[in-house]
Amino acid sequence: MEKRKYNALRELLLRGSKDQIQEAIDSIHPADILEVIHEDPDNTKLILEKLPDDTIADIIEEEDDEDDQYDLLKQVLKDRQRGVLDEMSDDEIADIAGELDEKEKNELLAQLDIDDKQNVEQLLNYDPETAGGLMTTDFISIHAKNTVLDTLNYLHTAVDEDTPKYYLYVVDKQGVLKGVVDLRAIVASPFDTP
Repeated sequence: MEKRKYNALRELLLRGSKDQIQEAIDSIHPADILEVIHEDPDNTKLILEKLPDDTIADIIEEEDDEDDQYDLLKQVLKDRQRGVLDEMSDDEIADIAGELDEKEKNELLAQLDIDDKQNVEQLLNYDPETAGGLMTTDFISIHAKNTVLDTLNYLHTAVDEDTPKYYLYVVDKQGVLKGVVDLRAIVASPFDTP
């Protein structure tokens, strides 16, 4: 990031109010905030206190090393950690948990809701370098009877913004996989296409 932009962002994060930061947050990339944190680690806690949970989750996921991800999470006030974890994908949490000692892992898992905890525990059963260890439990399934219009409406109303949307998994009434559809194919097809 260029020096002028870095200085302006650092100034906003350190001296700006929560409202000012919230107003600008949509135009700030989490990697840029992470750069400020790396350059000014003494102010990490102050910066994180001013950010919304979803932004903190994005910053943690930008961090390359799982130990550093956990260190960032620990800088968040204890009563906000669960909210941050709720914003993170289960596979990212599993990657972090897989690097922790048993006590820290149990503390991390205790903050998750039942579904997320089960998903993370399931992912932890796989070696991190295998397909199972690399997979995510976040995906979108659509019913085989849907049209393109039905699918687009579903994506607009029912799908979490953090869920990957590159591929949609087509299932029958019993939930059996019938095929995979690329999102580009959905967007480029007439609305009445099955």
